[in-house]
Amino acid sequence: MLGLVSLAVALSLTAGARRQQPLEVTGREWVAFDPAARQAWLEGFLAGAAVGQVMQEGAADSSALRTAIATLRRQNGLTFPYGANVYRARVDDFFYWESERPQPVWYAIWVVNRHLKRSQQ
Repeated sequence: MLGLVSLAVALSLTAGARRQQPLEVTGREWVAFDPAARQAWLEGFLAGAAVGQVMQEGAADSSALRTAIATLRRQNGLTFPYGANVYRARVDDFFYWESERPQPVWYAIWVVNRHLKRSQQ
């Protein structure tokens, strides 16, 4: 439930006056968000990614969904396994460079995730 609330908050905070779709938000908008909006956006993204991953694996109902997410979390099997604050710090660093700001936020998270996973191997 917290993930859905976070997603709703993130959607309302990131849509702004232009009514952008969340996956269209770029680094330009990201640097204008306040810290709470960045956190909410990331929590919504991570919750959506986890639900999407588990649904692709065949969770048939909400109970199976919950169980599968908990299992993947314990086994470090989520596609995006780190906490929102870890991604936030790294995405903030990514968008420090103005040349990266045209990139969508989801792309920055993907790049950061790859770097984090590589550093653990």
